[in-house]
Amino acid sequence: MWRPPGTVLIEGPLGIGKTTLIRAVLRTAGVKDRVKSPSFDLVHPHQGPWGNYLHVDLFRLDPPPPPEELDIDAEDALVLVEWGRAWTAWFADRLEVRMELADGVRRLSMKGVGRWAERLSLWAAEGSEGGGGGAPDPGD
Repeated sequence: MWRPPGTVLIEGPLGIGKTTLIRAVLRTAGVKDRVKSPSFDLVHPHQGPWGNYLHVDLFRLDPPPPPEELDIDAEDALVLVEWGRAWTAWFADRLEVRMELADGVRRLSMKGVGRWAERLSLWAAEGSEGGGGGAPDPGD
């Protein structure tokens, strides 16, 4: 599920745990280096055994620039974007993640768009069969 390339756009209120979620995704993908919020740097690159990862935070940019102005290449990396709703027009294939707090409980919902719909479906099917949720990409 978390193999490059691709784009994951994450939304949710301030403090809900977007950076923590990305840290968990990167750890699951085998990234060993420190994962911190790129709020001031905007983009933090990471390398894992499956390839390149980019952790992007658009919180301070209103409006955010197009991805190419930040040297974002979703064909070469898995791009994980905090506050990513503004970039939906640039990525026809994407995973949209929404984090919410309801009645004191954090909730996470995911929607696959384009090729991500199949990736998400495969991942969910594997998880429901007790496979652990690490489904391969459809192209594998």
